[in-house]
Amino acid sequence: MLVVNYDRRLEWQIDDPDLDEDALDMQVAINVRAAIAVVRTSIKGMNDHGRVIVVGSSVADRVGTPGLADYAATRAAMVGFCKGAAHDLGSRGITVNVVQLGAVDAIFASAPLARREAEMEANAMKRLGTAEEAAAAINFLASPSASFISGTILNVDGGYSA
Repeated sequence: MLVVNYDRRLEWQIDDPDLDEDALDMQVAINVRAAIAVVRTSIKGMNDHGRVIVVGSSVADRVGTPGLADYAATRAAMVGFCKGAAHDLGSRGITVNVVQLGAVDAIFASAPLARREAEMEANAMKRLGTAEEAAAAINFLASPSASFISGTILNVDGGYSA
């Protein structure tokens, strides 16, 4: 089993005159190129009927957010990659899925209180998710119960993307 949990989130408006192209390149390199390289390298030694789970740390590609257009593009790129990889690897019984997390307490632990409250208010459950809830979703996709689930996006976001 491979779980790819990675992220580099930079925020800026796309019309920002001070946009740092190097920072954009770094975000794409980490969020897309590095993740794809990890998957490609890992599947070479993966047994048939293995699992690839990509944890995208955001539902940004599903819900527009000011300042996150470039970041959302990297998330969408990985969703597309995983859907294609699900087809490429399906004949080997390898499943490929994406877990998209909403606001999880471990991620927002050091955020200012106002930011945490805004994240809680934005989702249907009005609270932050827990690391245990995120892990439970990953554990499910890694289990035999999910052996026929592939190319799927599992949102663990408290209804934020609903």
